[in-house]
Amino acid sequence: TDRGKFFGQRNFWGNILLLGTSALVGYLLSEPLGLDFPLNVAVLFALSAALIGVTFVVWGLIREPESVVDSSRVRWSEQLRRGVALLKRDPGYRRFVLVRLALAPADWIIPFYVVYAKDQLGIPPQMIGVYLAVRTAAAVFSNLVWTGVSKRHGNRAIVQAASALAISIPLLALVVGFVIDRSPSGGQWQPYAFGLVFLALGAFGSGTLIADLSYLLDIVPEAERSLYLGFNNTLFGLARMSALASGFLINWMGFRALSVVVAAFCMLSLILSFGLVHPVAHPKSPDRTGLVPSAEKRQAYSAVTRD
Repeated sequence: TDRGKFFGQRNFWGNILLLGTSALVGYLLSEPLGLDFPLNVAVLFALSAALIGVTFVVWGLIREPESVVDSSRVRWSEQLRRGVALLKRDPGYRRFVLVRLALAPADWIIPFYVVYAKDQLGIPPQMIGVYLAVRTAAAVFSNLVWTGVSKRHGNRAIVQAASALAISIPLLALVVGFVIDRSPSGGQWQPYAFGLVFLALGAFGSGTLIADLSYLLDIVPEAERSLYLGFNNTLFGLARMSALASGFLINWMGFRALSVVVAAFCMLSLILSFGLVHPVAHPKSPDRTGLVPSAEKRQAYSAVTRD
């Protein structure tokens, strides 16, 4: 399917517009042309309201194809029970969940890369803005690369590539930090060398955004999409809360030890990703999912719905 291409293009142009919007916000907040506070802020609110209105109208013009989704109302507790049942009955989805849970610790250390660079490597604070710009640029333009990966190798390959890239980020920070520590101080290249970490971070973030939704839509049946997506968002929303413990972990283990632990979890994610199921392409599929589920999987899905 073209889901990876679609989400990659959406992220690319969305980020481009975001950069333009950021420039516009900065321009208006500088109080140009006599637009002093609070008039400039009022203009921002008015522009936001207008764009939200356009979005509302455009969404209303979308004509969705007929689907087989069950639209009956179900209590949240029942939905939760059905979601847990998916993990038991659908091995392909269960493997995907394990891969993503193993990758969750990659978020633990992200806030501390800047702290490590500034406090332990002596990199000037003004480089923080450069690092954020590098990360943003990598997030924007890596979408084109991920789109190519999806088109040539499928969305399963994006999940695997993102896991492999996640391994490199903490290890790259350690290697670059080691080289900077062992080099004479004052080298002009040192601050920019650590920018490689943020280059990888930006690409990794875009890869996971594309991979999660694209691959999940590839492997779930149309009739159960809302259940899969809703339960998936709940599950990984709770998993991301584990990042709240990162402050405790960094104080207890230190940056270097935590980097090794995070890399180990990412390695586990990569190993598990080789067991992900291969979606079966079928361009003439009437439900436009691009999949032809096996008889066994159809029976499992029906059992989940009945239960």
